[in-house]
Amino acid sequence: MRLFVKLKNNKKDIIFITFAFVSDSTGGAGATACSIIRHLYNEGRLAKVFALGCDIKAIGIPRKYFTFPPFNFSGAYRLIWAALRRIKRLFPIKDRFYVELMFDFFCSRNKSLKNGNIILYHRPPFSCTAKAASKLGNINFGLGVILHPQFNADQTLKEIKKFGLPTSNEYVDHRRLKINTLHFATMDALLIFRNNLEWTFTKYGISRDKLIPFADTYGVDSSHFVPLSKNHAQSHPFRLIHVSHMTLLKGVGYLLEAWAKANIRNGELILVGDIDKDIRYLIRDFSLSNIRLIGPSNNILPLLHEADVFVSPSVSDNGPTTSLEAMAAGLPVIISNMCGHHSLVSNGIDGFIYRYDDVEMLSEHVTWCSNNRIELSKMGINARKKAMAYPRGKFAESILIAIDDHINNTN
Repeated sequence: MRLFVKLKNNKKDIIFITFAFVSDSTGGAGATACSIIRHLYNEGRLAKVFALGCDIKAIGIPRKYFTFPPFNFSGAYRLIWAALRRIKRLFPIKDRFYVELMFDFFCSRNKSLKNGNIILYHRPPFSCTAKAASKLGNINFGLGVILHPQFNADQTLKEIKKFGLPTSNEYVDHRRLKINTLHFATMDALLIFRNNLEWTFTKYGISRDKLIPFADTYGVDSSHFVPLSKNHAQSHPFRLIHVSHMTLLKGVGYLLEAWAKANIRNGELILVGDIDKDIRYLIRDFSLSNIRLIGPSNNILPLLHEADVFVSPSVSDNGPTTSLEAMAAGLPVIISNMCGHHSLVSNGIDGFIYRYDDVEMLSEHVTWCSNNRIELSKMGINARKKAMAYPRGKFAESILIAIDDHINNTN
């Protein structure tokens, strides 16, 4: 790692860059970005925000702090951007790759990079911007919102082989993999969760000295995600819920297999979110009648209130935030050991932890939950208590403390 130069004018102004739409919503990447931006602004440390878009009125921060590349560039650049966004018609897998690439390109050439000393990257990849920032003497901090991209690719390939699926998946697209890997390599420091998964970075060449464990989780708005009184009688339908953008990395194949094995007569599996074509193929293949597909939802709380248990079966996941939101809403969680949030769960107290590919154990946990509704309600109370210890603002505060501590210790 290069030695940090003395910060310009002894300032520590931070530029925050995210490949997300920043919003004051109740959850998701946009809400996480919003909480970080607000904290930096309130502490007088915010220099600029680069984002895909923002609900500025709702956030309540002056417009001058925001720039939305490339929409503040010339008309020619806007036409290029619009054309590339249409690329999905011809190259569906490569569309996100091109959009990310162009966003990084425009950020790297934005004069506002001179406004700060520290660049904080929320969602990768930003290798071009990081290189440009380094030339200006800035320090690059990356948030490890995903596990190492090569690890994700390796896990995806295992899933493709296991379920006999085509290999046309964005996680194994060699160009996107290369640029995501480069993003992590160009960071001066990576802020990662304290969840025992740092080995997924060191395994692929990231120096342990570059990793800064700083928090347990993103945090949750527990004033919004509140429990609802439920009917816990055994005669009442048992509902298991999963919420995500469903890809092979989310472990939905294992979930479908375990749900079929559990064979709960009066049960329903609720799947909420976008569904990749690989997962649609598996859903058709398993041909289960007691599954409800919801699609994307901007407000998952009513759906959580319908459910008895939340399940997160990921094979690679640094969160997910939805598991903490479910706990705040009073649901016990069944979570795999490859979810970062497994470190928040006390096995048998507020949920269950299992090895991600152990279908038999996952099925047993689901069956137990279906057969023990009273005990399940007690676990839900414990889950709520656990989630309330992680307010969203605490996450943003932890980021700033970690950055300052690292700079002071390095200098």
